[in-house]
Amino acid sequence: MTDKKLKLIYIDDDPELQLSQYLDQEMKEFDYEEIIFKTDSTYNKLVDYLILKNAKIVLIDSNLFEDSTVIDEKYSGEGLMLIMKRLLPYTEAIVISQNEDNNDIGYIKKFIGSQQDED
Repeated sequence: MTDKKLKLIYIDDDPELQLSQYLDQEMKEFDYEEIIFKTDSTYNKLVDYLILKNAKIVLIDSNLFEDSTVIDEKYSGEGLMLIMKRLLPYTEAIVISQNEDNNDIGYIKKFIGSQQDED
C-alpha cells in the first residue's frame, strides 16, 4: 500500500512569502505546490492543471490579478472557486481575502503583516 499525500495548491499572482513558507515547510502531510497566476493565465488553464495534478485542496487569492492594465476581465479567486465547485466537486477551494467574509463561500482572512495588535 502506498502512502500518497493529498495535493495542496496555493494560487496567487503575488504569493505571500510567510504563507508560502508555512505551507511548504510546515504542512508536510500534504504534497504542496504553488502556482503564480500570470498575465496569460486563464480559468480554463488553471482548472485543467488542477485536474491534471489531482488537487484536493486549493487556496486561492481573492485578487488573482491586480494589474491595472487589464481591460477585458479581472480574475478573482471567488470566480475560480465557483467554476471549481462545478467542475471539481471533490476539491475543496478556500479563498484568501481582505474583503468582508461571505458565509456562502469558504474564506480565510488575509494576514496583513504590518498590522499591530491594539489592546
